[in-house]
Amino acid sequence: MKKKKRKKNKNLDNITMFFVIITRLVLLSLLSIVLGYFVLRFGLEWYIVSSAERLISLEKKGRLSREYGYVWSEINLQKAMQDVNKRMTGDYRLKKEDKKDKNKKIKKNIPSLSAIKELNSISELSNIIRITDRNDYPLAEIKTTHNIIKLNKLDNLLLETLLFTEDKNFYTRHLAYEYNAFIRAFLVSIWRSLSSGRFILPRGTSTIHQQVARFLLLKFNKKGFVYTEKSVWRKIKELKIAQALMLNYSHKEILEVYINHCINAGTGMTGYYDISMGLFGCSPESVETSRSLYLARLVKWNKNKPDKIIPEVKANLPRIGRHFGWESEKIQ
Repeated sequence: MKKKKRKKNKNLDNITMFFVIITRLVLLSLLSIVLGYFVLRFGLEWYIVSSAERLISLEKKGRLSREYGYVWSEINLQKAMQDVNKRMTGDYRLKKEDKKDKNKKIKKNIPSLSAIKELNSISELSNIIRITDRNDYPLAEIKTTHNIIKLNKLDNLLLETLLFTEDKNFYTRHLAYEYNAFIRAFLVSIWRSLSSGRFILPRGTSTIHQQVARFLLLKFNKKGFVYTEKSVWRKIKELKIAQALMLNYSHKEILEVYINHCINAGTGMTGYYDISMGLFGCSPESVETSRSLYLARLVKWNKNKPDKIIPEVKANLPRIGRHFGWESEKIQ
């Protein structure tokens, strides 16, 4: 009888010990995850901020490229066209080349941050496409104009809805990226990669600062088409430039580049002014409520897709209504 009791007690002790070990392992794992979360968070912040400060230092020394990619090609084209106009009107002065500029070691793979200032100083972007035959005889000429709108001319509801749905912490963040959103997207990426058997990059983590940085990193492929490079290194570069933009420019300056250059609706419509005029025939400072909501959610696809945008607006309407304090009749 005593032997059976001892055996029973021994089994209970073994079970208890097993659960103690499991509990300790679980707690140790949770502690490791929490510790890793904060180590990665502060490590990433230190790396991105210090890299951004270095970029600003290089910018001040004039060592970042003013010829990199699509954006600077557009800026330089506008400057060349302005110079031609000045020459035609006799208002052109030849600029003296600074000998110091020739000796500077330019970082050719990083665009100059001054693109923000240059873009915001342009009232419209014009391009002329000339079609010629094989003997260079002109057959036709197509002129495209991209109109720019100032932030204070944008409908307030459109701007507020855009910020609320796209980057609600735009004015309060001290970093150019959302760390928690980045971790969440990374975990989703791992799950999708394991499910599909191929690596899938994290998506849906970009703040407005990151989207502007990605715009500056646009390049031309061998066929002359504009594209965004998809790689981990490009994403890291994007984070560095986004943080540098945040440290170097005001929220207003970043937003003006965003609403005029980073939003597209396809068929040559870029920026809220051209998109609003093209879709609704009116300026974005005078659009009605439903159209403001439509334009604000168009950015999710950067294309005019009514079959997707309208359901998206309806799905987001309750939380948008709560944010603005609308009555239930207006939300419906």
